[in-house]
Amino acid sequence: LWKRNGVGSSMVSYMGTLDHVAESGRRVEENGEGLPLLDLASVRAATNGFSLANKLGEGGFGPVYR
Repeated sequence: LWKRNGVGSSMVSYMGTLDHVAESGRRVEENGEGLPLLDLASVRAATNGFSLANKLGEGGFGPVYR
């Protein structure tokens, strides 16, 4: 995870924890804040390959998809 600061970019480390097994049988990891950590394949499938039809707009970190 990269964090941009006033001077440049620095690496921010975090520790994910295995939280539970999802309904699909796959393990779901959560970060320290209780938010799920998703792999690229899952996000690509959920957005239909980052289709423009699923794009909602732009956020501070890039495109936002439904």
